[in-house]
Amino acid sequence: MKIKEHLYSVGVQNPTLRVFDIIMATKYGTTYGSYLVMGDDKKALIEGSHSGFEEIWFNNIEEVTPLDSIDYLVINHTEPDHSFAVAAFLEKNPNVTVIGSVAAINNLKAITNKDFQSQVVKGEDSLDLGGRSLVFKTSPNVHWPDTMITYCPELKALFPCDFLGAHFCEPTERLETCRKKELYDIEFANYYWSIMGPFPAAVRNALAYVDSLDVDVVCPSHGPTFSEPYLTEAKDKYREWSAEPKADRKKSVSIFYVSAYGFTRQMSDYLAKKLEEKGLDVFIADIIKHDEAALLPHLSADALVFGSPTINRAALKPVWDLISSIDAVNAKGKPFATIGDYGWTGEACDQLNDRLTGIKMKQAGESVKHRFTPTDDTYKELDRLADDLAAALA
Repeated sequence: MKIKEHLYSVGVQNPTLRVFDIIMATKYGTTYGSYLVMGDDKKALIEGSHSGFEEIWFNNIEEVTPLDSIDYLVINHTEPDHSFAVAAFLEKNPNVTVIGSVAAINNLKAITNKDFQSQVVKGEDSLDLGGRSLVFKTSPNVHWPDTMITYCPELKALFPCDFLGAHFCEPTERLETCRKKELYDIEFANYYWSIMGPFPAAVRNALAYVDSLDVDVVCPSHGPTFSEPYLTEAKDKYREWSAEPKADRKKSVSIFYVSAYGFTRQMSDYLAKKLEEKGLDVFIADIIKHDEAALLPHLSADALVFGSPTINRAALKPVWDLISSIDAVNAKGKPFATIGDYGWTGEACDQLNDRLTGIKMKQAGESVKHRFTPTDDTYKELDRLADDLAAALA
């Protein structure tokens, strides 16, 4: 698709993908964005594609220019959905120069198991294509250490990699012509909290850079391209979501639970009430009644509580699934607690404790578990746990 003069979208759509990276739902598929910038003297291909889509990618490129006419392949990020097809491209065009950060070039060598010509980007290097140029900004931890952002000032085109993207396969490839923008908005938020949410400081740095640019069109690695007013809308959302916590804000606790017969729910509701009485900002949710995307932002609370009954000697799957979405890097040292009822053996809390301490979170008080209906003694133990959580956040 021709985006504007000298700029083409040659990426691949994958509308049937339903799970990305094992744990991330992609209800509306995804795209593997790849773009051609045509200079008067040189041609640059920005981003690769996923394995299994090589021929589609090649065909899209060759509708614009022969594969072996491309001088540069810019890799903003080497996660395999961006880079698996690069090995096949190198077979077709062994003379291309691959451009990326130090980490990206090292990663790509291990991914392709090939030697190739490369040029390492440091800081804010640039590349002259003749009439058009590319400016590269290394942007570590947005969301991998190898990430960079590419910008073409003459075309006012931004290639932000995963930044500002979404897993959303829009047939028209343009957000302006999306017929279900409300569904895109949900996936845009889901993408942020799943991919960018763990790195708010890096997001703020990238936003500051993008704010300094004159951008007419955004060409992300996932999702449709877009222009104003959607760029301002996207940046405003990222700015809100990545904002530094206010110094005077209340400490927050998120309680996530499942409950077979209502006993764990009773315990969770009581604990939430006691924590609120202590001046804490409490979010509470029955996991199975919420879409995961709605719960992900609340995993960033200052303390987390997980409630699960024990069934078949184990905590329940929805709890494990949500715990798997915790950002282990930033969760180190974060207080947690576990609660739950049981009918026979009661292993759930201990299992959850092992997992959460395994990712370096810190248990705030002994778990509260009870057989069947909570009693006065159960609620006394929950009072004690509320005190322990408040003390851990003091």
